[in-house]
Amino acid sequence: GDAGDADSAIEDSDLMVGTDSNGDEKRSIIVLDPSQFPLPVTSQVHSASIGLYVENSIMNAGVPSSWVTISAHPILTSGYTSLGTTWNEISNGNQWGAPGMQAGVDYGVATGNFTIMASVVFEGWVWLDLSHSGLDLTSAHEFVLIVTGPAYLDIAHSQDTNISHRPVILVNYTHVDQVTISPGSGASTDADNTIQYVYSMYDPNGSLVSGAVEWSSTSGSINSNGLFTPD
Repeated sequence: GDAGDADSAIEDSDLMVGTDSNGDEKRSIIVLDPSQFPLPVTSQVHSASIGLYVENSIMNAGVPSSWVTISAHPILTSGYTSLGTTWNEISNGNQWGAPGMQAGVDYGVATGNFTIMASVVFEGWVWLDLSHSGLDLTSAHEFVLIVTGPAYLDIAHSQDTNISHRPVILVNYTHVDQVTISPGSGASTDADNTIQYVYSMYDPNGSLVSGAVEWSSTSGSINSNGLFTPD
């Protein structure tokens, strides 16, 4: 969205984020869409991040260079559409909490930020953490990009003609939702006897999952097969 063109939706163009010389702020929305990932929907997300390529930095008049910070914030208000969402409205007839979104109402605290020394010659990648407690692979997740500082950034979008500049998403995930260990926490032994621990791993549907674990102990020692030896 653009405060200088507050009633227009912009799609399939570079992401413009920051403030121009007229004082008009620009913010852009990005969408993490799990349907485009070749992963089982039962996978558990540990973390996610996005790489964005800044193709141009447009500095405010009279500012040759300055530190600027770009941040990503999860959108809290539902209803975003690529052709219907504007600076003023989440959808036709439905206003944001404030023009351009209201902090704490329409978007949450930053999941990640990145600071650069912006200038007319700056070009390159910035990486933003997208991890938060509600992140999963069952639905799309929208984030708003916000820049603070005397400039706005021209960032390549997903359909950019330069394929090497298109956004890159990294997702760390696992199929495991629960691990059980036997015997449990009440097991005890004396100095002359070992304990053999075994484990089972389950996905969110309760089905067994194969895989290895790393064993550790705060006393005695435990080997890679789960055999505990007391001190």
